[in-house]
Amino acid sequence: MGTEPISEFFDHEACCRARRHGGEVSGVSKRLLDLLEDAAGLRERSVLELGSGTGQLTVAMLRRGASTVTGIDLSPRSVEMARGLAGRE
Repeated sequence: MGTEPISEFFDHEACCRARRHGGEVSGVSKRLLDLLEDAAGLRERSVLELGSGTGQLTVAMLRRGASTVTGIDLSPRSVEMARGLAGRE
């Protein structure tokens, strides 16, 4: 079984999620961001984000001081949206 059905599902979810939250980190992602910062700090860290989605958490980690964040996602649409967000930032 390939990753196509999974990526198609997340392609759809990525578009819907981005519209709902307007690009802001919320819910579980916001909690994860706070925990990462509290537990280990983000300043000058290199982060690998698996399942990075549309990039809101990636950008938020950079805003909080991470030196680099590399996002990986199976969804081509999510990757496209994340690249667009990174370009705008």
